[in-house]
Amino acid sequence: DYQAGKTIVLITWDEGDEATPKGIDCTVQTDIDATGCHVGLIAASAYVTPGTQDATRYTPYSTLAAIETMDGLPLLGLAQTATPLGPGMGF
Repeated sequence: DYQAGKTIVLITWDEGDEATPKGIDCTVQTDIDATGCHVGLIAASAYVTPGTQDATRYTPYSTLAAIETMDGLPLLGLAQTATPLGPGMGF
């Protein structure tokens, strides 16, 4: 299924600053470097060109929007206004 392009693997992790106050909403911050709102993401799919990098500012809702779009589901909540993850990664 993966080689046929029917599967995508998303690996994400939080690189937030431990000094950041608990409960900060990183989806609304304008200066993510000053707030420590960093989340890494690796997307692996038959449609992603190896070595692709994208400097676009995404949010967790970008990932949700990509998953909902691929599954033909309506976009929920803040996924409706998020920058879509898919086009920057080639899927």
